[in-house]
Amino acid sequence: MAAYTQGAVLRDIRVETVMATKLWACSTNTTLKEIEDKMRTAQVRRLPVVGSDGELVGIVTLGDIARSAHSSPLRITELPGLASTLAGITARRWPDSASAQ
Repeated sequence: MAAYTQGAVLRDIRVETVMATKLWACSTNTTLKEIEDKMRTAQVRRLPVVGSDGELVGIVTLGDIARSAHSSPLRITELPGLASTLAGITARRWPDSASAQ
């Protein structure tokens, strides 16, 4: 996307020009509900997990949440949350130019 929007060759683009500037993360003690809330708010499919020292210890993905919901004995009650998270992550961030006319 960066190569397309900047009209440049991908290998010539600096990471700092395309990276996110607002960072979202969670700790190892964050609940799954809080992670889903953060993913919806930030509209991200992956969330870094940091330890008490601030070091990266892992990444939670939407796929991880889906697999967890699928294998959980409570999955029937967890699936609406998963669907809501996916809907929030994939919601349009700006109005469709066709519908704005």
